[in-house]
Amino acid sequence: MSIIISPLLTRIWDGETDGGSEGTWSNSYIGYLSPVDKILGTFSWETFHFFDMSFSMTFTKATGWNMSATGNYLYFWFKSGITNVIAEKKTGAGAPSGFDLKATDGSGNYIEWHMAGSDTWDGEWKCFEHDLNNTDDIYAVSGTLDLSDVVSLEFKMEVTGNPGIFDTGGYNDIIYFGNISLDNIPITYVPIEELDYTINDETIDVTIKQLS
Repeated sequence: MSIIISPLLTRIWDGETDGGSEGTWSNSYIGYLSPVDKILGTFSWETFHFFDMSFSMTFTKATGWNMSATGNYLYFWFKSGITNVIAEKKTGAGAPSGFDLKATDGSGNYIEWHMAGSDTWDGEWKCFEHDLNNTDDIYAVSGTLDLSDVVSLEFKMEVTGNPGIFDTGGYNDIIYFGNISLDNIPITYVPIEELDYTINDETIDVTIKQLS
């Protein structure tokens, strides 16, 4: 059995454009809209790396996003072909993980969170779900992040080996945010064994497996 919940999330990026009202991408090296590998639609944002140097891809909007509602979650699709040479997932402020997320507000305050590493993620397309109020996985903090004025989201890869001279480091597809956790949906009319979901372009597909 499956249901479709729509619309419950606010779209940050549609995965199809660079610039305009949604925002603009910037990169450590080279990045562009690419039809090579995507999870939805026609394009994703592809970013390259150089030798063993770490890199990032940043999505910025001048007017900012209001993500201040209690229980906000950020949802985004990400893929990387170099997880064999990125750092493992870390904890605390000692060192960044192989894959980190950094949110910055209009005053320059930010939080950077540990997201994944070579020991927790194989690099295949994954829909990451991140609680912006999470204090357990923080790597770095500067000031007090104003969630009502988030102007940039930076996706960072910490490279520890040399995967090649110049190649694709990561792909980013659609980004959404909202104050919904599917764990909290009050589905009580059937005994639930498993609840799974997929973030699509305008909807969330939820698959429910009933107890037999």
